Amino acid sequence: MEEYELFDLLSSSDDLDKNIEKTIDYFGEDFRDLIIESVPLLKGGIENWLNKLLASEKPPAIIQGFNFGLLETTEGIELYLSGANVFSESDPDWPCGNDYWPEGRYSEIEVLNNVRDRLQESIDEPWIFAQALVIIVLKDYFKNKDNKFDSLSCITGARVATGFDDGDLYMIR
Repeated sequence: MEEYELFDLLSSSDDLDKNIEKTIDYFGEDFRDLIIESVPLLKGGIENWLNKLLASEKPPAIIQGFNFGLLETTEGIELYLSGANVFSESDPDWPCGNDYWPEGRYSEIEVLNNVRDRLQESIDEPWIFAQALVIIVLKDYFKNKDNKFDSLSCITGARVATGFDDGDLYMIR
C-alpha cells in the first residue's frame, strides 16, 4: 500500500480506533505499541497548544480555511497552524495566503520528534508515520462537538487540512 492510500483511508473515517488499526495494518504489528502510546500524547499536546494559541491569538473572522502544516527541519518535525481568507479545495496553494500567521503557530510537541528519532533506522520515511498520527488525531479532535477550536477561534465551520509543506494536503473537515 502506498502512503497516499493510507492517508486516503484515514481521511475517510473519523473513528479514532479504526484509524489506529488502519495505521497498524499499514506499518505492521511491530509498530503497534509506538502508535498506541503516541496518539494520546499527540492528542493532548495538540489540544493544549490550540487552547493556549487561540486564547491568546484569535484568527480574524474572515478566515475560511486552516492548515495544520508539517515540515521537516534539522531539529525534527514541526507542526504549525496558519489560516487563509480564501479556501478552494481545487487549489492546493490556498494555505499559502497565511492571512492568519500567529506568533505561537509552532506547536513544540515533542512526540513527533520522538517518533521520528525512534523510527529513523526502522523505516525509510518516518514522516509518513508522523503525518498519519497527525491525521488520526485531528480527525478525532474535529469530530467532537466539544472541541474548543470553533469557540476559541470564533469561527464555525472553516475548512481544515493538514500536510507537509510542498506535499499533498489532506482534508480533515
